[in-house]
Amino acid sequence: MTLVMPMLEDILADAQLLVVDAPDHAYIVPGELVAWDEECGGQLWVQIIEGGPYSRFPVVETDLQGGCVKPTAIRCGIGILRCQTGLDRLDRPTQYPTADQQTTDAETMVCDAAKLREVLCEYDVAVEGWRPLGPAGGMFGGLWTFWVAAEFGCPTEPE
Repeated sequence: MTLVMPMLEDILADAQLLVVDAPDHAYIVPGELVAWDEECGGQLWVQIIEGGPYSRFPVVETDLQGGCVKPTAIRCGIGILRCQTGLDRLDRPTQYPTADQQTTDAETMVCDAAKLREVLCEYDVAVEGWRPLGPAGGMFGGLWTFWVAAEFGCPTEPE
């Protein structure tokens, strides 16, 4: 049985190595909502979004008859946020972003999406899709969602 947390730890570690100019802050988020609280060092995270029993991966079933004996599909995300050129954390212009600066931010977002997808493709996951985030709060980025056939579980107690 594959536990979800060790897999997410490995995915996060690989992303930190592969993303160009990896953000200063990298962590596993305990839930669906990600706080955009970091300063302009950026953020890189993985998270668990939802999960449930399945017969045909990754389709989670709503009919729970026999749900306790079926394996679990867990929907996860890997996301990244970076500081937008020319804005502070409150969306106030430190300078008005030029067209070239905005284009550079868009190129960074597309590169991040490509690198994070490359990480996911090294794992036995069902990649769902990419969603751009922001710009808001002076930050921009995106989130890949993906499904894993894994189980929730507690770490093994040391003997």
